[in-house]
Amino acid sequence: AAPPELQERTLVLAKPDAVHRQLVGNITQHFERRGFGLVAMKLLQVDQGLVDRHYQELWHKPFYPALVAYTTSGPMWPWGVAALGDSAGSAVPVPQLWEGYSVVRCTRAMVGNTDSVGTIGGDLSVHMSR
Repeated sequence: AAPPELQERTLVLAKPDAVHRQLVGNITQHFERRGFGLVAMKLLQVDQGLVDRHYQELWHKPFYPALVAYTTSGPMWPWGVAALGDSAGSAVPVPQLWEGYSVVRCTRAMVGNTDSVGTIGGDLSVHMSR
């Protein structure tokens, strides 16, 4: 088992275009191939408050209003990523959970950004900042 200091939790969202383009299974497979276990999942209509909390580092970007409009435009598959033994479940605002070792670091590497070839974000996302 992972030491307590490596047990972590993070929020990742499969955005509306991923739902409409039927990419949720593909995205899920990225996590399963890394050995993370899916615990639960729920379809969610996201509000601006959740978008604001999740994308705090993007508030100052000129494309932020378009990002908010886009992410609140339709349903999403949200999921949290949890290390084994993590008991802080009440802190995650959505009920899809993954279990595993060093999931925050691995998730950041797998998701990447819209310009990172070979990542979920780079290969599958709609590019809002262009």
